[in-house]
Amino acid sequence: MYKHNFQKVKQPLGYVTVEPKPTLEELENYYQTTYYQDSFIVNNTGYETEYNEKEIAHRHLYSDMIIYSLEQSCSKELSSSNIRFLEVGCGEGFLLSRAAVKGWDVQGIDFNNYAINKFNPSMANKVEFGDVYNILDKMILSSDQTFDFCVMQNVLEHVIDPKKLLQKLRNILSPKGVIMFIVPNDYSPLQMKALELGIISEETWWSPPDHLSYFNIQNGIAFVEDLGFKVKDIFSTFPVDIFLFHPESNYYKNRERGADAHRARIQIELLMAEAGIDKYLAFCRSLAGCGIGRNFALVIAA
Repeated sequence: MYKHNFQKVKQPLGYVTVEPKPTLEELENYYQTTYYQDSFIVNNTGYETEYNEKEIAHRHLYSDMIIYSLEQSCSKELSSSNIRFLEVGCGEGFLLSRAAVKGWDVQGIDFNNYAINKFNPSMANKVEFGDVYNILDKMILSSDQTFDFCVMQNVLEHVIDPKKLLQKLRNILSPKGVIMFIVPNDYSPLQMKALELGIISEETWWSPPDHLSYFNIQNGIAFVEDLGFKVKDIFSTFPVDIFLFHPESNYYKNRERGADAHRARIQIELLMAEAGIDKYLAFCRSLAGCGIGRNFALVIAA
């Protein structure tokens, strides 16, 4: 592990970064020796050894909501029959798989094939494995490597320079295309209220060197607009943090409650989605409008 004494630095636009930044070599060594080991992936990053039927349905719901938002953002500019789709950090491959079902020409980038071979092995041949920056640089140099939709789920908070990554994606975006990135909604109003009331006693989301940048909805919008992007859509994921506000479901003070909160969240979301993906996305957009939601998605155009 690093010898760095990591500090929180609030940037002029409001988001928080880790300082000093680890070097690229330090970060790669950390990922190779700790973060990317199979046991760590399974136990600490949201990957599981198995998913039950409802958990699979929940992942499909999130993928379908991403696809629906992308389609709405570009409904007048792009033909749905010729979509070129790129996911950076495609992980288990659920989104790639759902996009392929739509008939889109899909491509993924990831650091290794562990997760996708486990859950969506049929998508592995659509993925290039290795360093994301090197792969994107090759795409930029290739005249035919442009994409209508570029998606990153929980990637931007991990990289040393999130601005640089978005700028590289801008260079492979088609003229009418959009980028969507999803990041944790950290230092959110809900989290800060939980701290204020003593519901939690520490910033549980602060986790260097895993997360190097911390955005919330307000400063996330400021961040992309400062880079010259236009916001086309914004929505949040279910605010699982609300379970902290009831003593019997506070999974911070009672870790055994975490699995119960997870199962309840899945049941509630799947129930609401029965009304239609359009209505559920409207709900998630309303969450973002209130500044809450565990993660948030921004759809941006150059």
